[in-house]
Amino acid sequence: MKKMTSALFATVVAMTLCGGAQAALLATFSGVDRNTAADPDVDIPVFTSSFAATAETAFFVKLSNGIGTENFESQTPGPVANSGLSLNFNGLSATLNGGSPEIIKVNVPGADGSGSQYSGPTDGSGRYSVGAGTNKALIADAGTGNFTIRFNQAVAAFGFNGIDVGDFGGLLTVQLLDQNGNALDGAVASVNNSTGPTASGALLYFGLVSDVDFWGVNFLMTGSDGADTFGFDNFTMANRRQLSDVPGGDVPEPTSMLLALAALAATAAARRSRR
Repeated sequence: MKKMTSALFATVVAMTLCGGAQAALLATFSGVDRNTAADPDVDIPVFTSSFAATAETAFFVKLSNGIGTENFESQTPGPVANSGLSLNFNGLSATLNGGSPEIIKVNVPGADGSGSQYSGPTDGSGRYSVGAGTNKALIADAGTGNFTIRFNQAVAAFGFNGIDVGDFGGLLTVQLLDQNGNALDGAVASVNNSTGPTASGALLYFGLVSDVDFWGVNFLMTGSDGADTFGFDNFTMANRRQLSDVPGGDVPEPTSMLLALAALAATAAARRSRR
């Protein structure tokens, strides 16, 4: 199996969206840390690097105060209902649908796994909660668990923690959606490119900022049914007003530039006609 290389990636990718009508910039921030615990499936996670935290910090630099994060601590352990899971982002909201995701709760004294609750620091397979004093996370089967998050308003940035992603070769991709739920052309980003046993219990952070608003995110996973299960925590979203730095935000749109030039030309012509 391939050895996983822990690294921080920060990229700005030019993409064509909306049928080529508008060029967009999608800035992504990604870092992954290997879990070096003696048994990453069941032991308390141990990390000797901080690439995930560095990526998260770089992502949050792009955001202002007041953004919201869903850490699942208020959610009930167990499979997500067919009607979906309501997510709360500091007053803003979203709904998670599709696949067969499940809320797990760890560090529950005496729990034996029933009711999606576990006595140890993990669910026994390398998934855990991320954050001091927290004990819940979302998990999804990579083979059958594709799910979608739909926001109640236009969004410009989205980030999350991934846990134990790819230790059985599964891959994760996120795809941005427009207001009608259609995929934005080309707005797809690969989240993990390292798989194999060393990804067991690994922690990653992935964030993106787009200069084209989106209304949803598809989580697209590949892997054998039941063989690879991914963990997720700390979904964070921000709308356009909550950005501290918008990619390409200082560059006027082509249409605006043409209108401005036309206005200047008309003014100059009027002055010449009065002479």
